[in-house]
Amino acid sequence: MYCTKNAHSLACSFIYELHGELLYRQLAAAVEVDRTHIDLDLPTEVDSYADLVPLEPKPGYFGLISTVYKAVSIKDGLCYCLRRFHANKRCIFAVETWKKIKHANIVQLREAFMTRAFGDNSLVIVYDYHGGAETLKYRHFSDAGCRSPNGISGIDHANEPLPEALLWSYVVDLSSALRTIHSSGLAARTIDPSKILVLGKSFKAILISYCIFFR
Repeated sequence: MYCTKNAHSLACSFIYELHGELLYRQLAAAVEVDRTHIDLDLPTEVDSYADLVPLEPKPGYFGLISTVYKAVSIKDGLCYCLRRFHANKRCIFAVETWKKIKHANIVQLREAFMTRAFGDNSLVIVYDYHGGAETLKYRHFSDAGCRSPNGISGIDHANEPLPEALLWSYVVDLSSALRTIHSSGLAARTIDPSKILVLGKSFKAILISYCIFFR
């Protein structure tokens, strides 16, 4: 088989960039967060998860107050993303069906449970944690100098026009994810730039990270 030097160089460049991408994600998962702003009243453990670190401030969505944490599983030692709904009194909907959805552009839901570890009746939904990921809002619409949700200094992208190829890539990824959700008889219900993750610096992919689980 005939192989040019350019093809070999391209392959080496791809491997180098992929290695850098994987290293970046590992470093992002292990990054030390500024703990001076962490709530000292956080429980040491929640169910089978420990070392909770808030990833974003407490916002309200559809009348629900929620907080997102990074935590380490006591069972396997891996990092997971925990979304806590404060003082929840609404029934969760179709968790088992959501857990069965496996798609490259949907953050995997692992489990959901009720807990009083925070001093109230909170619902906690556990997802895979993607170190180094940024929200679509932060990646493309953030102001200069704003803080990355992963504790890593970000780059101001607000004034950079999005290439058409990148826009189409986002549309294809979102369409594929929504098609899978709808084929399972479910609905995402909310598609917001603050709830869509952009994964990767060189190899960009987007992930739907938050869907409505309540009736």
